[in-house]
Amino acid sequence: MMRTLKMSLPVAATAAVLALTACGGSPSASTEDRGSPTKSIKVVAAEYSSSTSPYWQQVAKDFTAKTGVKVELQVIGWNDIHQQVSTMVQTNQLPDVLNLDSFSQYAADDLLWPAPDIETQALRDNLPENLRTSGSYKGKEFGIPLVGSDSALFYNPAIFKQAGLTNPPASLDELQSDALAVSKLPGKVGFALSLSPEAPHIDFSTFMFNMGGSYMADGKWAINSQQNVKALEFLKGLTEKKATEVNPGKTGRVEGSWQLFEAGTAAMTIGQGGLADRLEKSGTPYKVAPFPAAPGVTPTSLGVADYIMAFKKPGNQDAVKQFLDLAFSDKNYTKFIETEGLLPVTSGAQAALAQKPKFGPYIEALKSAKFAPVGEENWDKVLGAMKNSLGLAVQGQDPQKVLDDIQAVATSS
Repeated sequence: MMRTLKMSLPVAATAAVLALTACGGSPSASTEDRGSPTKSIKVVAAEYSSSTSPYWQQVAKDFTAKTGVKVELQVIGWNDIHQQVSTMVQTNQLPDVLNLDSFSQYAADDLLWPAPDIETQALRDNLPENLRTSGSYKGKEFGIPLVGSDSALFYNPAIFKQAGLTNPPASLDELQSDALAVSKLPGKVGFALSLSPEAPHIDFSTFMFNMGGSYMADGKWAINSQQNVKALEFLKGLTEKKATEVNPGKTGRVEGSWQLFEAGTAAMTIGQGGLADRLEKSGTPYKVAPFPAAPGVTPTSLGVADYIMAFKKPGNQDAVKQFLDLAFSDKNYTKFIETEGLLPVTSGAQAALAQKPKFGPYIEALKSAKFAPVGEENWDKVLGAMKNSLGLAVQGQDPQKVLDDIQAVATSS
């Protein structure tokens, strides 16, 4: 739920961003049955703020004026949208266009247009490849990213100065040595790490990607790969060397690692725009830097996105394509991003907002971000297993066993 990405709001449960909502008993439509051109389309969108409805209302008005096709618009709050959409699907009251944080179940049930079938070439060219392909199910794109988020290294320059440090760490070895140096200061924590069941995959994924690991390799789950095990061992080592808070396995994110950083206790943590907003209000000194990587690995961050998708209904393809082209036009889309305070996914909006401090560091990180395989079967089970067990690796369990067990969940039928 990308409501957690809005920069004026704290990130409350990013795990939910990646969670999939399964819906059963869904009828399918044939890609061959185009039918007569539709005279109206139904658009269902998630509500990010009080500005969401006015934005879509204006797009709908402009679209109808341009094409003559009417728009039935429904904007639904995040607390209710999954259940309401599930009911729409089960009762065959499908929307034409849907904005949501999950799409794979609808793709699995053959309900969605492949993204290339509803994208104009201009829209497709305006989406960076890493974001565009993040909406894939079994190698085929179905979800078109609407908004994004990523994580970065937050560090406190005042605490760094106390520890005799000047610059943020440029390598993982430096991150460890800097964290150890800070932890020798009275009452200070070098690196605030969050591996509790709240959202442990965020911190783990960030270290995993930057140590050359990944969730999948050659189209197959690879959670217990050598690189991934090394990443979890690295986090266990940070904990055992007392470079982190006392028990990262029971430390949450928003009211855990972020709170430690906001209080001026921790010198480093993994954060997002929501943390920056908190720090601006509290006056805690901070700077943002790219996350350091292992030798030979390109620094990256964990990316997250919400998506636009279109259900296959006779006669709606051309209207949907025109509607999305208008919604994603640089003029309209950039206004949407600025109003909502979310991160842009199009190259045009990224270029327009890159120089603004509120967006710049996160846009730059988003360009090279890697995404969890949210479109893969069993991702919801994998996410649940990670929430239940990643923290055990810093509480005494063998990291290899922890990841072997998650791999078993990933490959189960």
